[in-house]
Amino acid sequence: MKIIKLHMSRLRNEAHYQLMLLLQKLFVEFPDVKAIVAPMTTGFDAMIALEALLVDAMTGSDYTEYIQKADQRRDRGIAGLSAVVKSFIYYFDSDIARAATQIMDRIKSFRKDIRKKSYAEKSAAIKILVDDLNSTFAQQVAKLKLKAWIDELAAAQNQFDNIFVLRNEELSKRPKTRLRKLRIQIDNSYRAMMRKIDAFGEVNGYNITETFVNLFNNEIKYFKEHSHHTPKKDISAATIAPIPDQVYTGGPSVPMPDVTLDKDRLFFMRDYKVTYHNNLKPGTAMMTVTGRGDFKGKKLASFNIFSHLK
Repeated sequence: MKIIKLHMSRLRNEAHYQLMLLLQKLFVEFPDVKAIVAPMTTGFDAMIALEALLVDAMTGSDYTEYIQKADQRRDRGIAGLSAVVKSFIYYFDSDIARAATQIMDRIKSFRKDIRKKSYAEKSAAIKILVDDLNSTFAQQVAKLKLKAWIDELAAAQNQFDNIFVLRNEELSKRPKTRLRKLRIQIDNSYRAMMRKIDAFGEVNGYNITETFVNLFNNEIKYFKEHSHHTPKKDISAATIAPIPDQVYTGGPSVPMPDVTLDKDRLFFMRDYKVTYHNNLKPGTAMMTVTGRGDFKGKKLASFNIFSHLK
């Protein structure tokens, strides 16, 4: 009763990783079998953890879509502000018309500066624009009652900054090892472990290995037929319940989200993990819910931290 041979190179990256995860789970369920290959499993587990990072990295940043939406929010804020200011340029009150003309000249200068600029350069220009409108042009802004528009643009920029930082943190943590090279190492370790388990059964009988081999062979047969595994559910489609306002206590605020998908409640560390950003002081903080196990992808949520109860 031997383990079925499988051409590992024919498996797609995601399928390869899923099969190795199944093998890890079986080792947990059958410690006597794991003991047979115990010296090899430590290195094997480390390689599978790295493979998870590399497979995820190949799909690109999960924050790209969020960054694009945040940038669109900034653009809408600027377009809306421009339209309102432009409507006052020919106002019958000359003071208001003059104020509108002055602000419009500043906005035109801003738009000229950001043409073909990077995200970072555009962010810097927006911050300068907001500062100018709140200081140099404060009187003109007050005349036209534009404070709400300025606050919206500032909030849009703050949201963009938070997501941009998260994206950069994600990119900085990506491993440099090539997946193809890692898969070769994993496959060599896998084949060595399977040979040892088969040899143990032949020499000592199959009492210890029989159930393990039967279960793993069933999985191998599935992968040979399909070359893939049941697709993971995307946690970006999940719903995160509104997070209550947090009171600043001097340390980081780490509220736990209530996450559901298709009316099913998901569980922390089994189905997802949570990371936080900008949660060390009062203000608007963000959390990233990242799928685990049967779930993939990311979902963002924000919450407020106050220095005292509202």
